[in-house]
Amino acid sequence: MSSSSRWSPQPAAHRRSAQRFTFLTERFEGIEIVGDIDTTGTRHGANTMAFADADGDGDLDLFWGDFFERGVLWIENRSIACATPALRTEPVQVPGVDSIFTSGFNVPALVDIDADGDLDFFMGVLGGAYNPIRTSADNFYFWERLDQDRFALRTRPFLSGIDVGSESAPAFADIDGDGDLDLFVGEASGEINFLRNDGTAAVPRFVLVTDKVGDIDVGRRSAPTLIDLDGDGLLDLVVGREDAGVSAFRNTGTGAEPRFTPIADFTLPLPPFAAPAFADIDGDGRIDLIAGGLGGGLIFLHNTGR
Repeated sequence: MSSSSRWSPQPAAHRRSAQRFTFLTERFEGIEIVGDIDTTGTRHGANTMAFADADGDGDLDLFWGDFFERGVLWIENRSIACATPALRTEPVQVPGVDSIFTSGFNVPALVDIDADGDLDFFMGVLGGAYNPIRTSADNFYFWERLDQDRFALRTRPFLSGIDVGSESAPAFADIDGDGDLDLFVGEASGEINFLRNDGTAAVPRFVLVTDKVGDIDVGRRSAPTLIDLDGDGLLDLVVGREDAGVSAFRNTGTGAEPRFTPIADFTLPLPPFAAPAFADIDGDGRIDLIAGGLGGGLIFLHNTGR
């Protein structure tokens, strides 16, 4: 991976949905995290991230994966009010899960997978600067949260017996409206796996439905996320990829049977290798889009839609 190519943000061109994203900055909160490789001097910024209130103080903290980061970094949000996030704190390894170091380019996901009222921690591994071959098998970690800063590593291949490829980028959502979390997993090939939760909210049991959702193939390194783009109550699919921009797919199915159709005119000013995250980071009731940039900054697209 090289950051020698130039990328400049252009105005967002997505117009046809309830969400409208407008580029504001590529240095949100002044954040810049870069890594150096001694042999080439290459510098590279973040590409994967998740927002969650990990410390229970009512605001969204930032969890950050990077091509040159062996773990996942936590940036605490110390805001006084949700409308003014304060992420200018020193990044640290996520407390309680800081004993595992992979080949880099890790994908964090925080969800309450066992319905016990706290956020558990998942980490997919796309494979970064540190010999990605060695983590091609153990590429989907799961830590159960025991208390505020104590996690227990339960498994390295979370989907034991199910092959989702040599790299994994997880996204959880209740896609079929049955009250439990289902799972989408991106992979190196650019395709997306879908695993339906046939268990319960407290005791999940994931069953592979398809290893190629809707025949989607975004080229290389798919990183899915789910959001209702058009306000119809159905979760649509936005997929980061190795090429610049993202791919988006409207859910034209039903609440019980999703079906994803490409949105041809969905364009966003994101660089190569970006894995978008959606969160109401400024507390205005609208879901914004945040992604990593090639220079190590945090790209912020404000939602000015309905």
